Amino acid sequence: MLKTKLISLAAMSAITVGALAPMTSVGAAETASSGMTKGTFNITNVEKALTLDSVPNMNFGTIEYNTIKSNTAPSANLQAAAGRVTEAVPNDTNTIEITDTRESARTWNLTAVMTDFTGIGGPITTSGIQLAGDVTGTINKDVSSILQSSGSDDQEQDFELTTGTTVNLDRDDNLSTDAIGETFTSDLTWTLEDSLSF
Repeated sequence: MLKTKLISLAAMSAITVGALAPMTSVGAAETASSGMTKGTFNITNVEKALTLDSVPNMNFGTIEYNTIKSNTAPSANLQAAAGRVTEAVPNDTNTIEITDTRESARTWNLTAVMTDFTGIGGPITTSGIQLAGDVTGTINKDVSSILQSSGSDDQEQDFELTTGTTVNLDRDDNLSTDAIGETFTSDLTWTLEDSLSF
């Protein structure tokens, strides 16, 4: 009887162990599909610069024929701005626009030079344009330093000329009557350059 019990216990132990054992293993799961992607980035260089963005056309209105022919020092004042012109070079707003994006504060110098006024019946010579407003000085037929300043770090600066800006003409006793009704034009050349000191 004792032997029988031992056999029975052994059999039960085998059943218990068998219940805890893993099932017969199968092969590893198969990969259905695969693919590759990429991560990318670009490297750019932010240019730091000093730029002359916009300079003004100057309209001095009308001047009497006899004023130029007879007066000792004929002149005319700048007319009021015609209206805002966005991002235009040149502009009709009587403004000088400068942007300085250099990383450290540096000085700069703006110069200008002009020609005599040309047109039918001309030329009419000039002794220069006297500036008034945010900018002072005289533009003449020699290179003239008219504006000096400094800036940095995306600094935008606008300098407005006022109607006190005056063009000074030379008297011309021999001015032809062909000039009456004509438009006379002077070419102004503006130069902005970096300078270490004023």
